Amino acid sequence: MASRRREWVGVLDGATRRTAIDGGVRIELARDVDLGDLGRLIGAEQHCCAFLRFTLTVDADGTALDVRAPELAADLVSGLFGSAG
Repeated sequence: MASRRREWVGVLDGATRRTAIDGGVRIELARDVDLGDLGRLIGAEQHCCAFLRFTLTVDADGTALDVRAPELAADLVSGLFGSAG
């Protein structure tokens, strides 16, 4: 978990904005984010914590990652993925 957390920090370091959404956070990412690394991390996190829901959007506006969890795991989401600010 510690090494994956460091990987998340590296990928999310390029976040340009975080917005609160129902049940989680939307993270807008820099255009040069490595989608392969991001996809691999999402898969690893889903394997570990199946209660997390991820939605990845890649379109003309850029790349955004929505991370949602049950209310009991809200602290985990903000701790790992950051809070809206």
